[in-house]
Amino acid sequence: MSLSSGKTTRNAPKPQVSPVVVAALVIALLAFVIWRGVAAFSGPKAGPLPPPPTQDIAFLQQKAKECQGDFAKLSPADQTKVQQLTHGFGAAAMASNYRQLSQGAH
Repeated sequence: MSLSSGKTTRNAPKPQVSPVVVAALVIALLAFVIWRGVAAFSGPKAGPLPPPPTQDIAFLQQKAKECQGDFAKLSPADQTKVQQLTHGFGAAAMASNYRQLSQGAH
């Protein structure tokens, strides 16, 4: 009694990848990794940052003088504008600006 499945199995030749193709792919991968590494660590390509808007800085310094660093002493309209300019850090900005102005005056 034979246990064959009825299908004949042939040793079909497996496609071989040429060593030249493998070497070319490895070189291309290494070149890509090196290129990305250099690009990542070479620093920003943009020019210097633009100067901060001096009109806004002058406004914040003026309001810090007026309220003597106490954000609560500002009018609601001034509080809103200071909060917009400082992205929600109005109280800290007023205290910091007033400290800097006070130290610069002495």
